[in-house]
Amino acid sequence: MTLGLICVVPLACGTPEDASLCTAYAEFQNANTAVQAIDPSDQSAADAIDVVENYLAGVRRLEQAADGRYGQQLDTLETAVNDVLLTLQSIPDDATYETWAPLIEDDLETAADATVPVQQAIDPSCTVDTSDL
Repeated sequence: MTLGLICVVPLACGTPEDASLCTAYAEFQNANTAVQAIDPSDQSAADAIDVVENYLAGVRRLEQAADGRYGQQLDTLETAVNDVLLTLQSIPDDATYETWAPLIEDDLETAADATVPVQQAIDPSCTVDTSDL
Protein backbone atom coordinates (compact mmCIF):
# COMPACT_ATOMS: atom_id res chain seq x y z
CA MET A 1 0.00 0.00 0.00
CA THR A 2 2.82 2.42 0.80
CA LEU A 3 4.43 1.76 -2.57
CA GLY A 4 1.14 2.58 -4.28
CA LEU A 5 0.92 5.89 -2.48
CA ILE A 6 4.52 6.73 -3.31
CA CYS A 7 3.79 6.08 -6.96
CA VAL A 8 0.56 8.09 -7.00
CA VAL A 9 1.72 11.20 -5.15
CA PRO A 10 4.33 12.24 -7.74
CA LEU A 11 1.79 11.69 -10.51
CA ALA A 12 -0.70 13.95 -8.80
CA CYS A 13 1.84 16.74 -8.68
CA GLY A 14 3.35 18.23 -11.82
CA THR A 15 7.00 18.71 -10.84
CA PRO A 16 9.46 17.39 -8.24
CA GLU A 17 9.00 20.63 -6.28
CA ASP A 18 5.26 19.96 -6.21
CA ALA A 19 5.85 16.41 -4.99
CA SER A 20 7.61 17.83 -1.95
CA LEU A 21 4.80 20.33 -1.55
CA CYS A 22 2.20 17.57 -1.81
CA THR A 23 3.98 15.47 0.80
CA ALA A 24 4.11 18.43 3.17
CA TYR A 25 0.47 19.21 2.36
CA ALA A 26 -0.63 15.67 3.24
CA GLU A 27 1.19 15.96 6.58
CA PHE A 28 -0.41 19.38 7.12
CA GLN A 29 -3.86 17.94 6.41
CA ASN A 30 -3.32 15.18 8.99
CA ALA A 31 -2.22 17.73 11.60
CA ASN A 32 -5.20 19.93 10.71
CA THR A 33 -7.56 17.03 11.31
CA ALA A 34 -6.02 16.48 14.75
CA VAL A 35 -6.48 20.16 15.66
CA GLN A 36 -10.11 20.09 14.57
CA ALA A 37 -10.63 17.07 16.82
CA ILE A 38 -9.44 18.91 19.95
CA ASP A 39 -12.10 18.34 22.56
CA PRO A 40 -11.44 20.38 25.70
CA SER A 41 -13.83 18.17 27.67
CA ASP A 42 -11.64 15.16 26.90
CA GLN A 43 -8.17 16.76 26.89
CA SER A 44 -6.12 18.95 29.15
CA ALA A 45 -4.68 22.20 27.89
CA ALA A 46 -1.26 20.50 27.96
CA ASP A 47 -2.56 17.74 25.66
CA ALA A 48 -3.94 20.34 23.29
CA ILE A 49 -0.57 22.13 23.26
CA ASP A 50 1.06 19.00 21.84
CA VAL A 51 -1.52 18.80 19.06
CA VAL A 52 -1.21 22.50 18.20
CA GLU A 53 2.61 22.39 18.25
CA ASN A 54 2.45 19.50 15.77
CA TYR A 55 0.08 21.53 13.60
CA LEU A 56 2.34 24.59 13.73
CA ALA A 57 5.27 22.39 12.68
CA GLY A 58 3.13 21.15 9.77
CA VAL A 59 2.35 24.71 8.71
CA ARG A 60 6.03 25.62 8.84
CA ARG A 61 7.00 22.54 6.85
CA LEU A 62 4.39 23.44 4.27
CA GLU A 63 5.78 26.99 4.09
CA GLN A 64 9.24 25.58 3.51
CA ALA A 65 8.05 23.17 0.82
CA ALA A 66 6.02 25.91 -0.88
CA ASP A 67 9.26 27.82 -1.46
CA GLY A 68 7.65 31.25 -1.44
CA ARG A 69 4.39 30.23 -3.07
CA TYR A 70 1.18 30.88 -1.12
CA GLY A 71 3.11 33.27 1.14
CA GLN A 72 0.22 35.44 2.31
CA GLN A 73 -2.09 32.51 3.03
CA LEU A 74 0.57 30.55 4.90
CA ASP A 75 1.77 33.57 6.89
CA THR A 76 -1.79 34.30 8.00
CA LEU A 77 -2.29 30.68 8.99
CA GLU A 78 0.99 30.50 10.89
CA THR A 79 0.06 33.60 12.88
CA ALA A 80 -3.38 32.20 13.70
CA VAL A 81 -2.00 28.82 14.81
CA ASN A 82 0.69 30.52 16.86
CA ASP A 83 -2.05 32.54 18.60
CA VAL A 84 -3.79 29.27 19.54
CA LEU A 85 -0.53 28.00 20.97
CA LEU A 86 0.12 31.20 22.94
CA THR A 87 -3.37 31.07 24.42
CA LEU A 88 -2.95 27.45 25.45
CA GLN A 89 0.44 28.14 26.97
CA SER A 90 -1.08 30.90 29.13
CA ILE A 91 -3.55 28.49 30.71
CA PRO A 92 -2.54 26.98 34.05
CA ASP A 93 -2.07 23.20 33.99
CA ASP A 94 -4.76 22.69 36.60
CA ALA A 95 -7.36 24.84 34.82
CA THR A 96 -10.74 23.21 34.39
CA TYR A 97 -12.44 22.67 31.06
CA GLU A 98 -14.93 25.43 31.85
CA THR A 99 -12.02 27.83 32.28
CA TRP A 100 -9.99 27.14 29.20
CA ALA A 101 -12.54 26.09 26.58
CA PRO A 102 -13.93 29.61 26.04
CA LEU A 103 -10.41 31.04 25.89
CA ILE A 104 -9.35 28.84 23.00
CA GLU A 105 -12.64 28.78 21.09
CA ASP A 106 -12.12 32.05 19.18
CA ASP A 107 -8.47 31.27 18.41
CA LEU A 108 -9.38 27.84 17.03
CA GLU A 109 -12.09 29.40 14.87
CA THR A 110 -9.63 32.00 13.52
CA ALA A 111 -7.11 29.26 12.73
CA ALA A 112 -9.81 27.18 11.01
CA ASP A 113 -10.81 30.21 8.93
CA ALA A 114 -7.16 30.82 7.98
CA THR A 115 -6.83 27.18 6.90
CA VAL A 116 -9.48 27.49 4.17
CA PRO A 117 -7.50 29.77 1.77
CA VAL A 118 -4.44 27.53 2.16
CA GLN A 119 -6.47 24.47 1.28
CA GLN A 120 -8.16 26.24 -1.62
CA ALA A 121 -4.80 27.32 -3.03
CA ILE A 122 -2.89 24.05 -2.64
CA ASP A 123 -5.54 21.35 -2.84
CA PRO A 124 -6.02 21.46 -6.64
CA SER A 125 -2.31 20.73 -7.13
CA CYS A 126 -2.09 17.97 -4.56
CA THR A 127 -5.30 16.03 -4.69
CA VAL A 128 -4.56 12.32 -4.72
CA ASP A 129 -7.17 9.77 -5.66
CA THR A 130 -6.78 7.15 -2.96
CA SER A 131 -9.81 5.10 -3.97
CA ASP A 132 -7.58 2.64 -5.85
CA LEU A 133 -5.00 2.31 -3.08
